[in-house]
Amino acid sequence: WIRQAITRAIADQARTIRVPVHMIEAMTKLRAAGRVLLQEIGREPTV
Repeated sequence: WIRQAITRAIADQARTIRVPVHMIEAMTKLRAAGRVLLQEIGREPTV
């Protein structure tokens, strides 16, 4: 829980326009899924 609190505090302070933490977590998951697809299919995934 300490790591999560630190990550959330950094996320709240890091951007000029504040993005809710749950949206940052969703973007992180999306990027990770994109990297997995890139490895599996050998190209950038399309939207």
